[in-house]
Amino acid sequence: MKRTLKNITLIALVIISSVAVGQKKHLDNGDEFFNKRMYKEAIEEYKLALDEKMVFSKYKMTKRIAQTYKLLFDYESASEWYEKAAKFTDEAEPKFIFEHAQLLCNLEKYETAKTQFKRYYETIGQPDNYKHYEEICDWAIQNKVYHRMLLYLKRI
Repeated sequence: MKRTLKNITLIALVIISSVAVGQKKHLDNGDEFFNKRMYKEAIEEYKLALDEKMVFSKYKMTKRIAQTYKLLFDYESASEWYEKAAKFTDEAEPKFIFEHAQLLCNLEKYETAKTQFKRYYETIGQPDNYKHYEEICDWAIQNKVYHRMLLYLKRI
């Protein structure tokens, strides 16, 4: 009986470590691609690592995917992954919240950006500093039509 229990424990440990090694391999490959500025390949590796059954650092991989999409100027996808990363409230870094707010401005989602800027400044303990970014977003909302008109005129 004891021998059977030891064998089962040993088999379970081998399975768990092989899954961890597989995920670590994808994570390392993703980091290597990211550092070589091969962003599309990095995203694929990070997604493979997230698909593993046991994931040790979902926040890190989710954050890297968001940053990588941002570097590819795919702001819609980046925003989607920033939102996923924001769900890790215990691990979320204030800088990451600020980056997400800036990205939302690029997407002209100013109301949501104001919320993120406010969250950032509350997180770092400076809630009054948020007003500057609120004013910028409000200005952008008010002048959105004018900005689009200028872009249209440049095409002509």
